[in-house]
Amino acid sequence: MVNELCVYLCSYPDATPEDLQASDNVCIICREEMVTGAKKLPCNHIFHSSCLRSWFQRQQTCPTCRMDVLRASNPNQPPTPAPAQPPAPAAPANAPVPGPPGNGG
Repeated sequence: MVNELCVYLCSYPDATPEDLQASDNVCIICREEMVTGAKKLPCNHIFHSSCLRSWFQRQQTCPTCRMDVLRASNPNQPPTPAPAQPPAPAAPANAPVPGPPGNGG
């Protein structure tokens, strides 16, 4: 598991200064400001590398959005969106429309 963590953690890109500037640049794991040593997960959330290492020993999800980041097939690839839900079946066109309640119907 430790080797797997290193492989995943090392494969995530380092957060750029622009990434940090675009976010609030506070690691939500330790609540410290991120200046260097931050990694960007596939879901685009950013954390200290050391914080992620300890987090991933207990959880395999992003601390912010709970995306299953360690189970992703390719950490450098953005996550695939969830499949769309099929629409509910429509009522038949000749089905009677119920009237308002209390009309003896």
